[in-house]
Amino acid sequence: MDMKRSVLAVAMVAAGVAMAGENMLGRQSQNEGIEVVRRTKEVVFDGSLASWDLSGQIWTFADIGVRNRYSVKTAAMWDEDYLYLSFVWRDPTPLFSTVNPDFDPHDGWKSDAVQLRISTADAVSWVTTWYYTAKKQPAMTIDRWKDRTNGRGGMAYRDLRVAQEGGTDLGEGIIMKYTMSEDGGGFVQEVRIPWEKIYETKPEMKAGVVFRMGMEFLWGDATGHAWPIHRYADNMQPGKLTRIFFWNAVDVWGDARLVDKGPAEPRKYVTDDKRIEGVIPVTFKVPKAATTFTVVVEDKDGNRIRNLGGGQMVEDYEIRNEELGVRNDTIPPSMRPATDTEFFDTLEDKNVRTIQVGWDGLDDKGGLVSPGTYTIRGLSYEGLNAEYEMCIYKTGTPPRDTPYSSG
Repeated sequence: MDMKRSVLAVAMVAAGVAMAGENMLGRQSQNEGIEVVRRTKEVVFDGSLASWDLSGQIWTFADIGVRNRYSVKTAAMWDEDYLYLSFVWRDPTPLFSTVNPDFDPHDGWKSDAVQLRISTADAVSWVTTWYYTAKKQPAMTIDRWKDRTNGRGGMAYRDLRVAQEGGTDLGEGIIMKYTMSEDGGGFVQEVRIPWEKIYETKPEMKAGVVFRMGMEFLWGDATGHAWPIHRYADNMQPGKLTRIFFWNAVDVWGDARLVDKGPAEPRKYVTDDKRIEGVIPVTFKVPKAATTFTVVVEDKDGNRIRNLGGGQMVEDYEIRNEELGVRNDTIPPSMRPATDTEFFDTLEDKNVRTIQVGWDGLDDKGGLVSPGTYTIRGLSYEGLNAEYEMCIYKTGTPPRDTPYSSG
């Protein structure tokens, strides 16, 4: 990329604001609570999420170095009858599970599965969802504790729900739809669950209701049924970090709060101590496959005056034409798409991603630059792919695999 921008009123430029790693703990996500937004229109289960309110969406990943391959974006909605959940997965081997719900209904967690850890005023439940690839069957198990204060006290309620081959209806009001992403590097999962499956006695569902919902995501290996190759848990109580025995750690599971309207600003996942910010917007495009970018400022003679940022994550700065305020009004009215979202989609170049950073008008020494013409130059990189396999030691005795499963 190579861009030029005139700085006409540098004297009015304010310094950018440094931002901490919101919703992150070091390099991993640390979401503390999720907003469950009131449903305002009919939900269409088609994989596009066009009918979903994604304003409360959170992003879950074990490390920024792997989030292009292993991560999930979760959004939640509610009405008086149902809880709605959408999961946008990044997965190098998407929708591949060989766990047959007819024979191994309690092994669904082993591949491409989300396990919801839900605690309400009168019940504690584990909800496990997966997709049996051979028959294109969404499947779900719901396990309810006998004693809501003791996860080792056994289950009082076990329910297995499986759709027909190629279907999405699991019965009793449960719907689950899986859709492969366009690039083949992930999938979209849409879920609708009746409140009766979560509460022993359903209360009046209204804004302000709070329950706990921790989420545990598991990615399968090449077999589709062995021990997961990658795992991460998220949505935590403030200050809680326990993720190892997450299934029993009720006091760690984060709040899910019913709200009438989602937050005005999306959550930020800042990957550096200082975000590239300033009142002078700099917009450019990078290849779709790009994962990181570096951007600098040069004066009219080609001298480097500011290193704006290096090795920045594309996702932190990616924007759509809609955010730029651009509309394709050149299309004749009779041929225009029905919605603004579709207007903007007609403008998107599917082979590139639009990036916007801000420059505060300062040089590397912290001084204001003189009014004039400056060149913004940069490069992008597809990056190296890393996979988190496991920690060196495990919690067993001894801390390694044994023939007797004690390790």
